[in-house]
Amino acid sequence: TGLFNLGVAGFMAIGVYTMGMLSTAPTTNPPGLGLPLPIGILGGVLAAGLVGAVASLPALRLRGDYLAIVTLAFSEIVRLTYRSPVFETFSVAGLSLGTGGSTGMSLPTNPIRMLFYENPQAVTSPPSAFGEAVFGTFEALGVRAPVVEGMAYAIALLFVVAGVYVLLRRVGNSPFGRVLKAIREDETVAGALGKDTRLFKVKVFALGCGLMGLAAILWRIGGLASTEDFRPITTFYVFVALIIGGAGSNTGSVV
Repeated sequence: TGLFNLGVAGFMAIGVYTMGMLSTAPTTNPPGLGLPLPIGILGGVLAAGLVGAVASLPALRLRGDYLAIVTLAFSEIVRLTYRSPVFETFSVAGLSLGTGGSTGMSLPTNPIRMLFYENPQAVTSPPSAFGEAVFGTFEALGVRAPVVEGMAYAIALLFVVAGVYVLLRRVGNSPFGRVLKAIREDETVAGALGKDTRLFKVKVFALGCGLMGLAAILWRIGGLASTEDFRPITTFYVFVALIIGGAGSNTGSVV
């Protein structure tokens, strides 16, 4: 639709912190709810999409540079909120949660470890039978276990990228996507043809923000979520890839 969203880092933070609060064990510091990881990931994506939809309502009254400035400011508000000591540890309906404030929060173990270790949550767990066979094979080639883990996660990420690519292609080529392109080219004409351009922009804003949340979850899972990771420079890294690949080119963006 041609919307210039400079709040990418903020929506990434919403996704990863929501996932952390849902799936981190209650015994950690800061505590979480200890829900299964798939629920946490889904919750993070939905939270980023929902907040994106709500944030778009006032923001979409603006255009061009003004929209970019508002979304950038929103991103910083989100980052400083998660950094605030007020939310380092807090209670909701008797449940203890927290963002860790300026120290950040430990995120659940990368699920790829379940393939290779008997107790994936433990740092020094013995490998499972499958892990021992795989590690033994690669060690014979001079490749260490951490590198094998990284390679396995990279392959998993490639499947996710392929899935997102297919999703965006299908959205772009659907009747919904053709309306989005019409709004980008001339919003007045699209509105004159009976399309509720404001509703379409809210929907696509929510979709994009949900994917930003997913990207952050896949980026930080198994590590530490820190507000330093979600400064405005993160948004600009994303835009560098987008501009070099060519605006509107899914293939170029991936490359």
